[in-house]
Amino acid sequence: MTITPPARSTGTNHDAPVVVEHDDGWAPWSASVKDKPRPVRTWLYHLVCELAWPVFVQERHRLETAAIRDYQHELAFRAWYRRYLDAIDGWWAGPPPYGYQVHLHRITDDDGRTRTLRRLEPDEDRAHVVPVIFGWYLNGHGPSAIAARLAAEPDLYPPPGRWTVKVVRGLLTNPAYLGYVVHGRTHRGVPQPPRQWTWSLDQAHPALVGPAQFWGSYYRLHPGRRTQPAEVGPQRLGAASADGPSQ
Repeated sequence: MTITPPARSTGTNHDAPVVVEHDDGWAPWSASVKDKPRPVRTWLYHLVCELAWPVFVQERHRLETAAIRDYQHELAFRAWYRRYLDAIDGWWAGPPPYGYQVHLHRITDDDGRTRTLRRLEPDEDRAHVVPVIFGWYLNGHGPSAIAARLAAEPDLYPPPGRWTVKVVRGLLTNPAYLGYVVHGRTHRGVPQPPRQWTWSLDQAHPALVGPAQFWGSYYRLHPGRRTQPAEVGPQRLGAASADGPSQ
């Protein structure tokens, strides 16, 4: 490829486009060589713009950005705190776990505002599958074998879309099956140990498995998170599982 300047009628026209010779003929280049940005020129341009920007404008921009960020953090905290209080009162947030369905309640607070809250109640078609899965796992069957067995008989074990190993593991480690609403199982996407969970003050919905079944399955899947039974959840729940999880 060669770059050849076009013929000029006079020597004063410096803005004529550069013509590039390609394999398929001659084609005009979209920009001239003198308009091509250069690294040093670009750096100097940004430096001058930064120095020429008045200090008070920079300070105003910083304050406005900080105010917007603080407002967003405040909204996020209020939403989290609202979910925290609802969980303590036994109200469910998010999609129901397998074996349950949600029942809507209209609640009016002291300020006269009406909210629609949800409680869990057993699903007649799927609730019976949950204790079966826990029983299989405690009898020595792994999540992959359980998922294959469930998928092989969809009429007897209605699937939650599709039975997978991830679905079975999530079911075996969900404390909602004890009848309590649990908040704070993860923090910024990182799973938290059971002693840091927040439990509802009272049992919010019917339990589908017992404490021995749940904690036996949970600690078998997560042996590094083992704690004393009295340290896990409400004291009455710890007292109920004082015999310790079965292996």
